[in-house]
Amino acid sequence: MPTFSAGFTGRNNRGDNRADLPPGQYETHDCPVLSAGPTQHVPLTYLDGNAAAGPLSELFDFDITMAVGRCVGCGSSMLMARCRMYVGPGLVLRCASCDHVLIRLVVVGDSSWLDMTGLACLHIDRSTT
Repeated sequence: MPTFSAGFTGRNNRGDNRADLPPGQYETHDCPVLSAGPTQHVPLTYLDGNAAAGPLSELFDFDITMAVGRCVGCGSSMLMARCRMYVGPGLVLRCASCDHVLIRLVVVGDSSWLDMTGLACLHIDRSTT
């Protein structure tokens, strides 16, 4: 079954387009092409890591924003409060130095999915948390 694509003209555009296709679209018989041309860059807005205190307090019995994490990407150590937090379907904490993903948290119903593989380590000083 053929796939129809708009905007991508580099593959299988031999001029044998079907007459019933709109201008700029062509029929392909290989893998689907999902691009409709360049995507406009939309800058993401973020909050500082302190905003993560609420959601993460449901998992930890200490204030994680006062813990010091070391980024796997660049090796920087920083208070988790300095991280950048992005919110979407889940919560993502990124390194303030290199933008590497440190923590991902997704809550679905009564289940929480936590990924901390972006942290080499997390130092928790119990006297400050």
